[in-house]
Amino acid sequence: MHRRTRLFVVVSVLLVVGGLGLWWASAERLPRRDGIRYDPIEDDPEVQPQLRAAEHEAADEWKDVPLEWRRGPGRMNRKKKILQEKYGIRWRTPAELNPDKAFD
Repeated sequence: MHRRTRLFVVVSVLLVVGGLGLWWASAERLPRRDGIRYDPIEDDPEVQPQLRAAEHEAADEWKDVPLEWRRGPGRMNRKKKILQEKYGIRWRTPAELNPDKAFD
């Protein structure tokens, strides 16, 4: 293998491993509630009224949906969209922050 090729492979591996390390470190620093990571914005008292309002609005929109579908990621995604469109708040859902967990 040529020297340039080996150098390219080593640098590429280091970049991938470094990127994964940064992702892992940032994910682990997120606060947890009952073992589930959540968006730290939820702890901000100034944002909590908008979070509650978006949750109620999403719940109202889903009230006619069959019970077994109400809790899933669809409602969380609707809440996220309401927060972004109506309040300009970027909120990450528990499903986004916990890709290793299943939410129903």
